[in-house]
Amino acid sequence: MLALCAAFVMSAAAAWAVTEAELVSLCRSGNIQELKAVIAGDKHFAQRRFHDMDTPLILAAKRARNAEALQVILEAGVDVNARNEDGETALMEAMDEPVSPACVKALLQAGANPDLADEDGETALMKALDENAPAEVITALLDAG
Repeated sequence: MLALCAAFVMSAAAAWAVTEAELVSLCRSGNIQELKAVIAGDKHFAQRRFHDMDTPLILAAKRARNAEALQVILEAGVDVNARNEDGETALMEAMDEPVSPACVKALLQAGANPDLADEDGETALMKALDENAPAEVITALLDAG
């Protein structure tokens, strides 16, 4: 039965692209198997852009805060340093309160560049300081930069 459900999810995902709301919901729920099925069924997932030109990774970093989901999205080939229309990366967007240290560490381990600045000249570290991020986030950004 589970295999039949997974096959249905994959065929349904192939029929249309995942929406912004669906992606956030999947990432927040922690349903990693379903997230993987949706990604597998969308051959353009890694190039997808949502509102504000957010990539799937940027969207998940700022609205879902689930490190395991971020890892699955990274494995799909999404550029960890891609920028949205404001020049922000997933690492910068992950600094919105509440900051998830696990997400920040996952992005840094995947090669997120903490020295990039957005259109306003702000880096992830500057955003983290503005949001009173936990000390371990500040330390991780300093160590990576």
